[in-house]
Amino acid sequence: QAAGVVEAAEAPILIERAAHHDVLGLVATNRLENGEVTVTTNRLVRVATGLNYPAEGGGFSPAVAEFELIEGAAVAWRGQHKVTLAWNANSAETVQLRVPDGRLLTSQVHGLAYYDTATGEAVLIAAVQDSQGLLIAPNQVLYPAAFSGGGVSADIRYTYTLDAFEQDIILREAPAGPEAFGLNPATTRLEVWTEFPEAPTPTVTAEKGIAVDQAGDTSEKPGQGAEPPDQIVDFGSLRLGTGRAFRADDHADTLAIVAKQWVRTEDSRNFLVETVAVEQLAEALDKLPPGAGGAALNRQQNRLQALRMLPRRERETAARGRIQRPDSGRLLALIDRPGVVLDWVGLNTSQTNYVFRGDETYWITGAVQTYGTNTTFEGGTVIKFTNNVANLALTVNTPLTWEGSLYRPVVLTAQDDHSVGQKIGNAAQAAANTYYATTALVLDAATNAVSTFALSHARIAHAQTAIVLRQKSGHVLSHLQIAHSRTGVAPVTTDFSLRNALFLNVLTNFNGSSSTGRVEHLTVNGANWFSHGSTFSQLHVTNSILAAVTNLGTVSSTNQVARDDSGTVFAVVKGGLHYLTTNSPYRNAGTAAINPIL
Repeated sequence: QAAGVVEAAEAPILIERAAHHDVLGLVATNRLENGEVTVTTNRLVRVATGLNYPAEGGGFSPAVAEFELIEGAAVAWRGQHKVTLAWNANSAETVQLRVPDGRLLTSQVHGLAYYDTATGEAVLIAAVQDSQGLLIAPNQVLYPAAFSGGGVSADIRYTYTLDAFEQDIILREAPAGPEAFGLNPATTRLEVWTEFPEAPTPTVTAEKGIAVDQAGDTSEKPGQGAEPPDQIVDFGSLRLGTGRAFRADDHADTLAIVAKQWVRTEDSRNFLVETVAVEQLAEALDKLPPGAGGAALNRQQNRLQALRMLPRRERETAARGRIQRPDSGRLLALIDRPGVVLDWVGLNTSQTNYVFRGDETYWITGAVQTYGTNTTFEGGTVIKFTNNVANLALTVNTPLTWEGSLYRPVVLTAQDDHSVGQKIGNAAQAAANTYYATTALVLDAATNAVSTFALSHARIAHAQTAIVLRQKSGHVLSHLQIAHSRTGVAPVTTDFSLRNALFLNVLTNFNGSSSTGRVEHLTVNGANWFSHGSTFSQLHVTNSILAAVTNLGTVSSTNQVARDDSGTVFAVVKGGLHYLTTNSPYRNAGTAAINPIL
């Protein structure tokens, strides 16, 4: 057949609509060199958790991540989970959240507290006060200056997305330290106390699989200085995800993990307690304006007693105000300020046992969260990400079946990358819009179902961060290519091995926290930092070539690692750009004391 050229590509046509994906038909008219005109149709699967929601007449309608303002509230009802926010942060049941399976959760923030794990003493340092909600973005409502007492200046922000609902406490000033309240900073944690007046009974387990009884507080024994583990709070079709602390102007940089605890008091009140060590936030808080300081609002000998003493709010019979849209000047003044954010996220968990097929191209246009008992990536799977979407990531929360192989790798890349899979977008934009996914692949082992992840034969390109590894140990990444990305591998509180990999034009190869990494047979070509911004416990590198790497950064040990900036390290052979030159000093070099599989 004569070689043809695409004369016209029509807009995709909808073939099928489901809860978390659309199947699209790509129709192109081709004019061949002999003048013959042909029409080709290919499939494309658009994927996003919560992409569509059940329509009243049956079937599905496209979900919309936006709040609409009505009298006394803001509502986001055109999605799989539905949210109503009261006009005032100081309302009974400020949040009404109906989860995808139809059950209702209501919640309200009570205040900020210090909790000393050594003594069990809890001090409420700020309580929620009247604050009128402001619609600061189509999917965000902010309650400014929402706390009184203790000299604490902080906002409450709620964000609605197709796959999640998020509550943020944004500290705009540094609160007085624990020592101002007679507590020890070394053993004290800053906490957010949120009550859930109505909620189904969740399944609660600690991060490491420890069962938690419904009385709560099994993880803390005052007087022992114990740090509470993060709990998994699962309501069935919605799960409270890992909380984080981060700077308001840098969502991607995690300052600390904010542990969750579901606490049920003796009088049957339900609280979500978010807790983070004060010392982990000290540096970031020091950069905020100092607060005015103030006295404790209460003082009890244990946290359960303090929670029981919080006042019960009465429901309003009629709305007394409205959520407003601020003008541009006020909006800028509200959001363009430094701050430290403590968040929790409720994640839609109804996308279960998902299979990414090797004969499809997947187009990810919104965050994807996979749950259930397994997630499968068949060999040859091509996954493409759109760009300019906040927090765009593919997150695996289940055991993983990864079937990439030598000649059928799994590829995660940009929608404008026409080198593989179905053609989406404009190939010329792949270079101009360098970073597409916020994180191409998040492997989260926080759930009890996951032990270790093993991934081999994959190529990831054009991502802000290629891979995030969270929790547990023994993960193995092998036969991996990462190209044209800002960050390569970002481990969080984990232990992993990287075997036989190529990083091409990855600005920062590793950026990890509280993790141990063992790297063998890594080739790097072009980087600003090998390891940067990291708090690795250990990073060991063996039998690796670091070419054109400006800064080494934090590395625990190197064994047979060459740094070469000569520009003559590699030779091109056919389609391969990183063969060693014929007489390279790096051929047949290195130590044999590596993993036997290599």
